[in-house]
Amino acid sequence: MTTAHPPGPVRERVIAHLGATLPGLDVKTARDVLVGAKAGEGRTLRELDALFREHSGALAATPAEFPLVLIRVAHALVGTGHPPVALPACAGCGKITTDLRRKTASGRVCTACAARRSTSTCARCGQLRRINARRPEGGICSACYAKDEQVLEDCSGCARRRRPAARMPDGSARCQSCATRSARTCSVCGETRPCQRISSGSPICRHCRPRPARPCIRCRRTRPGQAEWPIGPVCVGCYEDVRRHPAPYAGSCGPSSAATSTAS
Repeated sequence: MTTAHPPGPVRERVIAHLGATLPGLDVKTARDVLVGAKAGEGRTLRELDALFREHSGALAATPAEFPLVLIRVAHALVGTGHPPVALPACAGCGKITTDLRRKTASGRVCTACAARRSTSTCARCGQLRRINARRPEGGICSACYAKDEQVLEDCSGCARRRRPAARMPDGSARCQSCATRSARTCSVCGETRPCQRISSGSPICRHCRPRPARPCIRCRRTRPGQAEWPIGPVCVGCYEDVRRHPAPYAGSCGPSSAATSTAS
């Protein structure tokens, strides 16, 4: 079966251009570079051939518009010890990187520059910010994404509802604080958990650390907090109910409700 674009002549033409542009580059090395850069056949090879025919000095001075294959080939050539090769850089910040997938009017840009340019009005907070995710109501920014109920999970280390930063072997989530702390044997409960504080050489996990008593957002009683909810602390008695029913945060576990229940 024949193809519309036989790779043989195209490949040989590209190899000849590489040899003429870079003195000392032998045919075998040029072939290895093309294979390593995934440019030895097909569309990428044809893109490289078309680029060299239009911009013969593309390896010495990166043109404004170029295919992604040029990045791979340029880095592969530098790896063979040919310093005259110019590595494509971000048109926004000038950073030399292999990740230049986003095309703009000024040229290809890196991921960071692409993110800074892709700002829009957040569907939740209404601010003009970088869009981090898409939801049914529209794009949401990173701040709203960090509080999104579709993202938050109960941390298996501290029991707080937070954005997962790591997964344990059993599939449970760990927040950023617990994921970055090494597990130690708690001096109070004896369980092996991420250490939250070390006092006088004794590790203390988050479950056992002293918690300041503050008014619970649900029952309004002043108790040690179990978790920090977006609008305030939740006590141990209310944590499970608030976790299962996030709104409203006023419930029936307060003193008045308890008295009513007793009277009935």
